[in-house]
Amino acid sequence: MTLTAEQLAQLRAVAERANTPGSLTSYSKATALMEFDALITPDITLALLDELEAAQELIELQRFKIERQAEDLHQAKSLESIHRDKRFEVEREFISYKDNAERNTNRLAKEVCRLEDELAAAEKRIAELEARTVTVKLPAHKYRECVNGLLEEAIAYAGTQQLRERISSRLANFVQPDHPHTRCDASINLTVEG
Repeated sequence: MTLTAEQLAQLRAVAERANTPGSLTSYSKATALMEFDALITPDITLALLDELEAAQELIELQRFKIERQAEDLHQAKSLESIHRDKRFEVEREFISYKDNAERNTNRLAKEVCRLEDELAAAEKRIAELEARTVTVKLPAHKYRECVNGLLEEAIAYAGTQQLRERISSRLANFVQPDHPHTRCDASINLTVEG
């Protein structure tokens, strides 16, 4: 049985009169108690107890919900803290990688400039070597020996792949290049005087 708002208001009024006899004007204390006893029946008592139990269950349910929300909030704050820490860690790593990349870029740029300077110097040296004329003075008998040896090699190896190597080998008996790694090729002007 559920009590209506009217029944609850009537019950409250009777209970207040029975509980506060000094303020009674038309009722005596006995009359107020009798009216209260007449109004409180086992059905009313059970209904009040049911409503009390329902209210207590509702309070427990609300308490449980609040505790769950508090736990969820705590977990959310923990996750937010973890996320914030991870974000800061990633930002620090990114800044470190960026700084390293900038240092490497600067170092590589300097290295490229150095290599370009070396390449330009090497190209200049090659141009100087290609432009110069080397004059080798041989005694007349050595000059004849060189020419005759070259002629023999040209006749013996004409039309073969070995001709160039044989001529170079024969010429090396009479003339040495400036540097052991420098080969005498068509780009250096060679004049032999005899």
